[in-house]
Amino acid sequence: TPVLLFASYNYLASGTATIFHFIYPAMVVLGGIIFLREQIRKNILFCVLICTMGICLFYNPGEPIDPRGSVLALLSGVTYAAYILLLSVSKHKEISGFKFSFYITVICSAVMLLFCLFSGQLTFPVTLKGWLLCLVFSLSLCVGAVVLFQQGTFLIGGQRAAILSTVEPITSIFVGVLVFQEAISIRTAIGSLFVV
Repeated sequence: TPVLLFASYNYLASGTATIFHFIYPAMVVLGGIIFLREQIRKNILFCVLICTMGICLFYNPGEPIDPRGSVLALLSGVTYAAYILLLSVSKHKEISGFKFSFYITVICSAVMLLFCLFSGQLTFPVTLKGWLLCLVFSLSLCVGAVVLFQQGTFLIGGQRAAILSTVEPITSIFVGVLVFQEAISIRTAIGSLFVV
């Protein structure tokens, strides 16, 4: 998922790529129906529709859309949906979130290392501050986001976890406004309301 999403940034603006990536809640619901024979409730379907409409409103009509980037970002959403579906039916519910996160992190790190080595894109921070920021970022991502998302998926299921995780772009917008004094458009405000 990260390799596909990061590769899409070579062809699309990160905001546009994120919009395509956020097809995953709809893919989780669809995959649950097709592969897991889950019953779809109307309120879940309605939530997915409203969230998807809200995410689509984040797109700025003037931004170019490259087909290669679009396909890569959409595939990142599909692979993330597959991860959520596998996580929701996993027998690993008995393993602690930290141990499960450790195994996933080791596997993802190995895959990313190979990808970066073969593509010639492996870079390291050059300052102590850079190394410390990488450490803080990786720990907050692995310990915070990954472990909490996994535990949430175990508790409420893949469909609800995927829908609730659409709050992620809202958080980014909020931080952008609060920390970086970014302006928020009417479209983005309406899209945010739809997601919420």
